[in-house]
Amino acid sequence: MRTAVLLAAALSLSACGGARHSSTAALIDGHRFGYIRSATETSVIFDPADFLTYEYGQTVAARDGAVKKGQPLVDDYYAPNPSTATATLPVAKEPQVTIVKCDAGCRQGFRGTWAAIIRSLHSRPYPWWLTIRNGVVTAIDEQYVP
Repeated sequence: MRTAVLLAAALSLSACGGARHSSTAALIDGHRFGYIRSATETSVIFDPADFLTYEYGQTVAARDGAVKKGQPLVDDYYAPNPSTATATLPVAKEPQVTIVKCDAGCRQGFRGTWAAIIRSLHSRPYPWWLTIRNGVVTAIDEQYVP
């Protein structure tokens, strides 16, 4: 927990001035929500954010002024991204990738490829979950948002 707080503070400080700033600082291992700002076959520039749901999401959204107190969240989630800091992370040679498909309704969890995600980032500005192990991105999962 202390490492996460220190990293968050470092990323926040690096963002002073409002300009997007890329850092080589690694995020701690785990499952991280955010936005892929750019990517290559071997690395990703990741903009960490929060993905909050239900009562907690509603409480934070009201505190942030995104909804009025007591007003329900649109689609039951709130994804604030107050920091402009990014982190550059290495990507495993063959990361596990899942995407959203919307044929006769949208569903998560379909197998995808990292190469296809890289090619489609300009047309897929959706949020993602990264799994980071030993400082390396090993899995990339697209988050469905209505």
